[in-house]
Amino acid sequence: MRKVLLAFACYGIFLSASLFRSEVNAQTVPSDSSLLSLVKKYVHSPVQRTVAANGDVFLQRDLGAYLRSTVQSPEVPASEKDFGHDHKDEMLRTFLNRPHPNVATMNKYFEDAALEFGVPASILKANGLVQSNWAQVSESIYGSWGVMGLIENYRVQQISKAAALLGVDPQAIKNDAKTNIRAAAALLASYQPNKAAAIEGWFEAVASLTGLWDEAMKHELTVRIYDVMKNGSKTVTLWGEIINLESTGINLPKSDREWGITQKEASNMKTTATDYPNAISNFTTCNYNSRPAGSTIKYYFVHYVATGTYQGAISWFKDCSSNVSAHYVVRNSDGQVSQVVAESNRAWSQGVATYNDLGIGVE
Repeated sequence: MRKVLLAFACYGIFLSASLFRSEVNAQTVPSDSSLLSLVKKYVHSPVQRTVAANGDVFLQRDLGAYLRSTVQSPEVPASEKDFGHDHKDEMLRTFLNRPHPNVATMNKYFEDAALEFGVPASILKANGLVQSNWAQVSESIYGSWGVMGLIENYRVQQISKAAALLGVDPQAIKNDAKTNIRAAAALLASYQPNKAAAIEGWFEAVASLTGLWDEAMKHELTVRIYDVMKNGSKTVTLWGEIINLESTGINLPKSDREWGITQKEASNMKTTATDYPNAISNFTTCNYNSRPAGSTIKYYFVHYVATGTYQGAISWFKDCSSNVSAHYVVRNSDGQVSQVVAESNRAWSQGVATYNDLGIGVE
């Protein structure tokens, strides 16, 4: 199992159905050529460029072959159907094969939305990078949509609220990058009472924008968005363009960076051992059951979470109404591993009874 997770942690940094990502840190700044070589290695279809009447530029390429190599769900016999994830492969293919705004056009969308709703453009850009690498992606396993990862599920109705704020059809927020960004800006403004605050003063509003209900994961994702603003980030899109966010030099206060947990919670985190020693303990209390008596582990499954975030997936697996989980979740930006279900238990991950009985699921 250790070898499986280590291999996936390394491989997952480079392959995701919606992005290739390499974030800037103090040790290394990736070159444009090294990032572009990743796209050329895995995606071989030509890019078509069109210009709209208003000057917006759109790029389009056939990503079918790439997606088939990374995202695929075989048919499951009715007798074997079980709890598991619906990765909505065909919907993702449809979304990514559409004409997509180029980086310059996306930058304009962010700046225009920030001006329209009086919110910092740097927050919108960093959130869009973390959520989707500036791609208008389809629905994730937990109901997030588009560039900004706006969530619509039984717990959170960000898209419905934003549609009311904008006076648009919710489908426009799901389908159109510009509308999705405007929706996020409208929500962010509604979450922030003091528009004059420094970037650091928007922390709680950004936390609300994540839409996550697990408080630890909400905080972690918010800090991640702020870290992108603080450190900068350089990534490459599936359409072969560089996104380069410069460092803003912000500095979160310790009270925001360190999430407050009770002594009991801290004790539980320390004493709950993980099967993989390098994993972080993020165990759920639900969405799993016991394996059949006498069963042994025969299969190791790796799914690519093509849309959504690491924190969003863990938060969803901890939601006792989701009826899905995985044993492990791996963060694509650096290979961090969280264990959500003990290997001795049966995670609800594969959608196939036999595979859930005898398998280990990694997302």
